[in-house]
Amino acid sequence: MIIALRTDQVEAELYLLDRTGTQTAHYRWLADRQLANTLLKTVLEFLDTHHVTPAQLIGVAIYTGSGSFTGLRIGTTVANTMAYQLGVPVAAVEGDDWLER
Repeated sequence: MIIALRTDQVEAELYLLDRTGTQTAHYRWLADRQLANTLLKTVLEFLDTHHVTPAQLIGVAIYTGSGSFTGLRIGTTVANTMAYQLGVPVAAVEGDDWLER
Protein backbone atom coordinates (compact mmCIF):
# COMPACT_ATOMS: atom_id res chain seq x y z
CA MET A 1 0.00 0.00 0.00
CA ILE A 2 0.99 3.61 -0.55
CA ILE A 3 -0.10 6.41 1.74
CA ALA A 4 -0.65 9.86 0.27
CA LEU A 5 -0.90 13.06 2.32
CA ARG A 6 -2.35 16.41 1.37
CA THR A 7 -1.81 19.17 3.91
CA ASP A 8 -2.05 22.40 1.92
CA GLN A 9 -5.47 23.51 3.20
CA VAL A 10 -7.30 23.75 6.53
CA GLU A 11 -8.78 20.33 5.78
CA ALA A 12 -6.02 17.76 5.56
CA GLU A 13 -6.47 14.56 3.56
CA LEU A 14 -5.07 11.04 3.63
CA TYR A 15 -5.36 8.42 0.92
CA LEU A 16 -4.47 4.76 0.67
CA LEU A 17 -3.51 3.48 -2.75
CA ASP A 18 -2.84 -0.08 -3.79
CA ARG A 19 0.20 -1.15 -5.83
CA THR A 20 -1.50 -0.11 -9.06
CA GLY A 21 -2.27 3.37 -7.73
CA THR A 22 -5.98 2.71 -7.26
CA GLN A 23 -7.43 4.61 -4.33
CA THR A 24 -8.77 2.24 -1.67
CA ALA A 25 -9.47 4.67 1.18
CA HIS A 26 -9.74 8.40 1.85
CA TYR A 27 -10.04 10.48 5.01
CA ARG A 28 -10.46 14.23 5.42
CA TRP A 29 -10.47 16.20 8.67
CA LEU A 30 -10.37 19.79 9.83
CA ALA A 31 -6.72 20.07 10.86
CA ASP A 32 -6.36 23.85 10.59
CA ARG A 33 -3.80 25.10 13.13
CA GLN A 34 -3.58 21.72 14.85
CA LEU A 35 -1.95 19.94 11.89
CA ALA A 36 1.46 19.58 13.53
CA ASN A 37 -0.18 18.07 16.62
CA THR A 38 -2.58 15.75 14.81
CA LEU A 39 -1.02 14.61 11.54
CA LEU A 40 1.10 11.65 12.62
CA LYS A 41 -1.50 10.41 15.09
CA THR A 42 -4.19 10.65 12.41
CA VAL A 43 -1.99 8.81 9.89
CA LEU A 44 -1.46 5.93 12.33
CA GLU A 45 -5.17 5.77 13.21
CA PHE A 46 -6.08 5.86 9.50
CA LEU A 47 -3.74 2.96 8.76
CA ASP A 48 -5.06 1.00 11.75
CA THR A 49 -8.68 1.58 10.70
CA HIS A 50 -7.88 0.01 7.33
CA HIS A 51 -5.85 -2.85 8.82
CA VAL A 52 -2.57 -1.65 7.36
CA THR A 53 0.60 -1.53 9.42
CA PRO A 54 3.30 1.01 8.64
CA ALA A 55 5.59 -1.91 7.73
CA GLN A 56 3.18 -2.83 4.90
CA LEU A 57 3.64 0.53 3.17
CA ILE A 58 5.68 0.44 -0.02
CA GLY A 59 5.73 4.20 -0.54
CA VAL A 60 4.67 7.62 0.65
CA ALA A 61 3.33 10.42 -1.55
CA ILE A 62 3.00 14.05 -0.56
CA TYR A 63 1.15 16.86 -2.31
CA THR A 64 3.59 19.75 -2.66
CA GLY A 65 1.41 22.66 -3.60
CA SER A 66 0.46 25.21 -4.18
CA GLY A 67 -1.10 26.02 -0.85
CA SER A 68 -0.41 26.89 2.75
CA PHE A 69 3.36 27.14 3.21
CA THR A 70 3.28 25.93 6.82
CA GLY A 71 0.87 23.09 6.06
CA LEU A 72 3.02 21.94 3.14
CA ARG A 73 6.16 22.02 5.31
CA ILE A 74 4.51 19.97 8.05
CA GLY A 75 3.17 17.40 5.59
CA THR A 76 6.48 17.14 3.76
CA THR A 77 8.38 16.67 7.01
CA VAL A 78 6.06 13.88 8.16
CA ALA A 79 6.13 12.19 4.73
CA ASN A 80 9.92 12.33 4.49
CA THR A 81 10.36 11.08 8.05
CA MET A 82 7.96 8.19 7.52
CA ALA A 83 9.63 7.18 4.26
CA TYR A 84 13.10 7.36 5.79
CA GLN A 85 12.09 5.38 8.88
CA LEU A 86 10.31 2.71 6.81
CA GLY A 87 12.97 2.58 4.09
CA VAL A 88 10.47 3.25 1.31
CA PRO A 89 10.47 5.83 -1.49
CA VAL A 90 8.74 9.16 -1.13
CA ALA A 91 7.22 11.01 -4.08
CA ALA A 92 6.53 14.74 -4.05
CA VAL A 93 3.69 15.55 -6.44
CA GLU A 94 1.84 18.69 -7.47
CA GLY A 95 -1.06 19.61 -9.71
CA ASP A 96 -4.75 18.80 -9.89
CA ASP A 97 -4.06 15.21 -10.92
CA TRP A 98 -1.45 14.58 -8.23
CA LEU A 99 -2.91 11.23 -7.13
CA GLU A 100 -2.83 9.86 -10.68
CA ARG A 101 0.88 10.51 -11.15
